[in-house]
Amino acid sequence: MHGNFAQRLGRIPLALLRRPQDLLRYVSQSPWTRRSPLELELPWFSYAAIDFLAAVIKPTDRVCELGGGGSTLWFAQRAGHVVTLESDPAWAAHIRTKLPPESARKVEIIESPLPPAFTPFDPAPYLAPLQGRQFDWIVLDFMDDEFDRRPAALPWLEQHLLNRGGALIVDDAWRYPSLASKHLAKTLRFPSLGPARYGVTRTDIHYYQPTGESS
Repeated sequence: MHGNFAQRLGRIPLALLRRPQDLLRYVSQSPWTRRSPLELELPWFSYAAIDFLAAVIKPTDRVCELGGGGSTLWFAQRAGHVVTLESDPAWAAHIRTKLPPESARKVEIIESPLPPAFTPFDPAPYLAPLQGRQFDWIVLDFMDDEFDRRPAALPWLEQHLLNRGGALIVDDAWRYPSLASKHLAKTLRFPSLGPARYGVTRTDIHYYQPTGESS
């Protein structure tokens, strides 16, 4: 969340009062342990969102990630197929080395370059390798220095890639206070601590209703 380092740490006690079930895992998965989400095989989401998704992801679901990592391994254990669009070839290769054989069969990592951070961004060329596909879940999770790309990518994802009745997962959703107002979706917000994070974050899940249904 917003604030300096001390302010972010100061939110931890209240977060644990609200969700005491997070205490033991946060102690073992906090950034002070120097274990990355990839090592933990966890998404870099809030714990509240991870718990929700663990209960609703189905083994037939198709997942698309814009940016891979621990979430790639986590979704591969639960969904039917995972497509990860990764802009960093070295990181894509590293993720592949971490996938166990039973998960690797369900994961497709596609390398697609991005223009330099904070330059004009047209999402169409970056997302072109996904053209013609449809997904039940799309994870919008660029690197921190690319966070400005997320709002720009949203309309393209809605129009071309997301199934009706599917959902868009936005990590660090607190960065985008106006994002939910730009689409016709039912939004669920999940603020809490998360693995390998200093303090509280918020992951939002935007559900898109099938045609003819109201949100």
